[in-house]
Amino acid sequence: MSFKEIIFCFLGGSTILFGIIAVGFLVMNSFIKQQADRCLREFRERLADEAEAVLKRFRESMAEQIVDQENKSDSMAKLYATLIDLLRVGKEFSNSAAKGEVQQAERMLVGIRNTSDCFTESYHKQRLYLSDEICGVIDGFVEEQKGVVQHLESNWRLARRDPQEAKSLDPLIKQSWLSCEDRIAALMESMRNEFRKRHVSSANPIMKWLTQAPGSKDSAPPAAP
Repeated sequence: MSFKEIIFCFLGGSTILFGIIAVGFLVMNSFIKQQADRCLREFRERLADEAEAVLKRFRESMAEQIVDQENKSDSMAKLYATLIDLLRVGKEFSNSAAKGEVQQAERMLVGIRNTSDCFTESYHKQRLYLSDEICGVIDGFVEEQKGVVQHLESNWRLARRDPQEAKSLDPLIKQSWLSCEDRIAALMESMRNEFRKRHVSSANPIMKWLTQAPGSKDSAPPAAP
């Protein structure tokens, strides 16, 4: 074999070898790229699933808090309405007593007792949804209200049995109810303040986010201010 043939064979073999290496490199590069793309796609899908699960748990937690707030607001509203009824009945009792309408005043006095008991019963059922602060205020009112009702009933019975005592007892009865009105007004103000603190505004960004459909472009949690 001549020198030229040797060179030709060498160059031909080298070309074939380089071609095989190039093809192998391209095949390997394509395989690696496919594997990398697949791993990246799987990672993105897994990350999206985990993010959706976290958002779902967050939504559920916020929904529970909103329900709890609604229960608190509903409890406050029921108690507040009962206090309004108590004020109304008490005013009717005071007016009837001042006019000498004994039977009507007695009916209203029974109404004061029943409405006070209704408030106490409702409070004990609803106190689970109320803060410790407002519960402390209401506990004090309930205890005082028991004494006020007993005092009114006792003085009223004495005044009706002894007309001579009525002249001195009637002003005491009126003063007792006026003091009770002041306590009711103070409690209503405390309850209004409590309601304002716990009221969830519909303009709150958390509320707005919770009402959006999952997967929408705005469904990400609101940014901290």
